[in-house]
Amino acid sequence: MLLELGVPVAPVRRIPELVNDPHVWAREMFVKMEDPVAGEVYVPGVAVKMSQTRTGSAQCQNPGIA
Repeated sequence: MLLELGVPVAPVRRIPELVNDPHVWAREMFVKMEDPVAGEVYVPGVAVKMSQTRTGSAQCQNPGIA
């Protein structure tokens, strides 16, 4: 019904579906970072992509909050 009215819609994904979706990885929605304690971890990437904007990955240090 919404599509017929021109409203863009998509299914809501559960976490296991999301992390196993090839499109999510192709769009770099998760990026790999190195944590000094946990080792290799995956964190959310830049969600919004614009064709003329370079985003790259923002690597920052864990503040060490205990």
